[in-house]
Amino acid sequence: MAKYELPEDLAALWDEGLPSKASEAWEKLSDDERKKALSDATSFMEQLPWRGKKTSAMQNLTWPRTGVILDDGTLLPSNIIPKEIKDCTAMVATFIAANIPVGIPAMAHVFCFVNGLLIPGNDIKNNAIRPWNSTIH
Repeated sequence: MAKYELPEDLAALWDEGLPSKASEAWEKLSDDERKKALSDATSFMEQLPWRGKKTSAMQNLTWPRTGVILDDGTLLPSNIIPKEIKDCTAMVATFIAANIPVGIPAMAHVFCFVNGLLIPGNDIKNNAIRPWNSTIH
């Protein structure tokens, strides 16, 4: 799946340094702090407006999902969690580790990973998405 291209008006807000700053902070965390950051990142990811629906009403998390059709018409298998979801959750956990707040620069990185899996045309800004907890220390 191709990564999302930022519109020109947002490209100026792109912060290339966020992932490296976040990775450095991640390396300094204890195992317990990493678990907490991953838990908080998962909670954040759970509230995004994903395509499709849960594979089972009994599952605790929103992935895996069924009926996820990508922009190119590809139907995702309903028994997998896409790599983009795993990678983005890990990235959000590192942002939490670095105390990087939810904002346009951080969310631009999130969208680059998972935009193709989100419901098209959904206005995330007006969906009352709770920010990730950016303090774990």
